[in-house]
Amino acid sequence: MYQTLRLRLADSDAAWGGFGWLRPRKDRPIGLPYILLSSIVLALPGLAVGGALLYAMRGQVELKAWLALFAIAMAVDLALHGVFARCWNRRANRLAANKASSPTPPAGVSTGTDSGSDKTG
Repeated sequence: MYQTLRLRLADSDAAWGGFGWLRPRKDRPIGLPYILLSSIVLALPGLAVGGALLYAMRGQVELKAWLALFAIAMAVDLALHGVFARCWNRRANRLAANKASSPTPPAGVSTGTDSGSDKTG
């Protein structure tokens, strides 16, 4: 149940905001390089907001504070991406297994999954 909910959230365009380009294909497993890259990219907005709040409250932000904010944002993102990747990889493996077990139609035979862009009328 929770896995389905997490995947629905991950598949939602609204959840990705302007980072839709970072979303992997559903049938492709997520590895450590993706988790690290996406955590860094997605931690940057949190770092900027946290830094702006500190600057508004204190008038300055020291290097230690920036590093602490980055560490907190990365820790949260890595934890969330770890859970997300586990669910995503299960689905990717299931989709790959289904794709491998389904028979391949002969050339020129339609499977009914075409986008319809070549049809007229």
